[in-house]
Amino acid sequence: MDWRIIWEGKWWPKITIFAWLVSKGRILTWDKIQKRGYYGPSRCSLCNREEENQEHILNKCLYARILWERITSLFGKTMRDPSSIPNTIMQWGKGQFRSRVIRRIWNLSVGFVIWFLWKERNRRIFQGRSCEPERIWEEVCKSIKETVLSETWEEEDWRMNQEEGGIISNLNMEFSMIYPRKKNRIGPQIQSPNQFRYPGEHFIKLNFDGASKGNPGPAGLGGIFRDSKEKKMWVFAEWGGEMTNN
Repeated sequence: MDWRIIWEGKWWPKITIFAWLVSKGRILTWDKIQKRGYYGPSRCSLCNREEENQEHILNKCLYARILWERITSLFGKTMRDPSSIPNTIMQWGKGQFRSRVIRRIWNLSVGFVIWFLWKERNRRIFQGRSCEPERIWEEVCKSIKETVLSETWEEEDWRMNQEEGGIISNLNMEFSMIYPRKKNRIGPQIQSPNQFRYPGEHFIKLNFDGASKGNPGPAGLGGIFRDSKEKKMWVFAEWGGEMTNN
């Protein structure tokens, strides 16, 4: 197996580690916990029909299958192996798309699906709360969207065919939502009125702030002096006394 599919997948770090554990068959489902001598309800907490093991909860469970069907509907295909979730993870990178953005969304989807399935399982066991599959799918799409929009893209990365454009539309994304990088900006630079400026020559500027624990309550303040050449700075802080409404 090519483990670079996992470690170079650029998922969230916790999802990368979780996917690695899944590929090694090491997540602590009830079948493994019982082998350590512990006893408990071995039934799957998602469907309450069959015994819990890794393949069932992430792959074969009726609850999990709904999410995999959502992926098939979104992309028009899937690389899911019904018999092996590790094979699904390893084969996922073979999906071919023209757009770099769509390839990124595709690669993220498998990690988010298995992660949110696991989180839902744990929420039901440890918190006694549950969500419907549709809600989990919304969380998957939201996480994909936030991850993609937080990354750096060029306009050509968003060039796609009609089928790929439908995927973007279903996720409510578009290029205009990306804050473009500004290269070799020409023209006057507009400074915000709130942007810090060093004082003129022969002047010293004081910036300060204060806070209190309650009102009334102990209060303090701190500040920093700067000269025009940024060669001298004095920092002071004081804590004590009472702040009142007067």
